[in-house]
Amino acid sequence: MIVISNAQNKRKIIKRCVIAAVCILLLTAVALTVYFLFLRSDPEKKPDERTDAGGVLTVRALDVGQGDSILITAPGGKNILIDTGLYFPDNTIKNLLIRYGVDEIEYMVLTHPHGDHIGNAARILREFKTKNVIMIDMIGASYSYKELLDELEKQTDINVIEGKAGLCFEVSGAEFRVLSPKVLAEDLNESSIVMRMTYGKNSMLFMADAGEPTEEWLMRNYTASELRSDVIKIGHHGSTYSSTRSFLRMVAPEYAVISCGKDNDYGHPHSRVTNTLISLGIKILRTDMDGTVSFYFYGDKIVTEPAR
Repeated sequence: MIVISNAQNKRKIIKRCVIAAVCILLLTAVALTVYFLFLRSDPEKKPDERTDAGGVLTVRALDVGQGDSILITAPGGKNILIDTGLYFPDNTIKNLLIRYGVDEIEYMVLTHPHGDHIGNAARILREFKTKNVIMIDMIGASYSYKELLDELEKQTDINVIEGKAGLCFEVSGAEFRVLSPKVLAEDLNESSIVMRMTYGKNSMLFMADAGEPTEEWLMRNYTASELRSDVIKIGHHGSTYSSTRSFLRMVAPEYAVISCGKDNDYGHPHSRVTNTLISLGIKILRTDMDGTVSFYFYGDKIVTEPAR
């Protein structure tokens, strides 16, 4: 009887051990699955595959040909759109915004009423809910400008704000300050909204189509620390009338992005501008060569890459 009892006890112990081992294996498998699916950060992940809601602010100089359009996505997915490119009958700009997850625009900044900057503004207002439009109080002659005014007249819930020096606004920790114009000039380009964005320790200067006269005014009216920026969107597509050496030295950027069309009729960017940038050790990215260019602002560093 004692032998049988010991045998039974051994079988019970073995059975319990097997059950315990199976339970441990199952729990380990579940834990590993949760880790790899939800918790593990992938060191090989590209910057543009990270969520913008995780504290990364993204600035994209969109490839819209010979024109300007810059999409800023702040943490939490809030969008600021600076200019809308030249009007094309296809859905280039709409498709780009959809591609980058835009369904609502917090601020649309229209730097000046030239067609290559406001060409798709009315269409975007119709397609995407927009809360605020910042623009200069200056009349443009293009059909795109008339269409824009007609659309703003229809959408009375959009807050229209005059873009002039001193205007500031904040979106998800990113601060925007309009530096120019203080007084409108006869030249639409020199009346462009020049704006500086700061996010943590990082900054970017958006020059629209401003040229040498505006650059000289900025250097007279702001300190070096107020203009200093890690990235500059080069003025007027890199034309010979913008981006003087003295201004670039004062801004002292690490990166310069030039928005222009491939084989454009204007010869943008001008060799004087690119040679100056190279001689100052400023890294150049161009939408005509690199396509859409993306900058990822972490608040203490910037990662950049052309779109794949």
